[in-house]
Amino acid sequence: MKGDPGGSISSPEVTVSPVSQTVTENQTATFNCSVRGNPRPTVTWSRVNGSLMTGRLATDQNGGLEITKSTFSDSGDYMCTAVNALGRDEKSAKLLVEGKNEPCFNLYLYLFFFVASNLALSIYASNFKIAQFKY
Repeated sequence: MKGDPGGSISSPEVTVSPVSQTVTENQTATFNCSVRGNPRPTVTWSRVNGSLMTGRLATDQNGGLEITKSTFSDSGDYMCTAVNALGRDEKSAKLLVEGKNEPCFNLYLYLFFFVASNLALSIYASNFKIAQFKY
């Protein structure tokens, strides 16, 4: 078994950073997987209890993982695994994708006061009446 000239052979050692990351929807999340080992380990990223999505995900030869235009469904644990002839090591990183701080719909309350103490309350969400109460 051969490693790099002048270096002693060793099994892989993985370090992931950041270990946990929170981003807002549509932002890019980036993780780095630093690997030591001789011979040089092969590095792969996987999703714990799921599969990596295509199109918005990129990995590089230096151990980077980038998820662009993140969505809530991207939240979860990601695993960096390094393998060489002497063994295997893996570490996980957690991603949390939060929604934007915008209301998901506009809520309008309309109070209508009628003669003789009659009260009507109508609740609208995105211009659709979702409830009406009369007293």
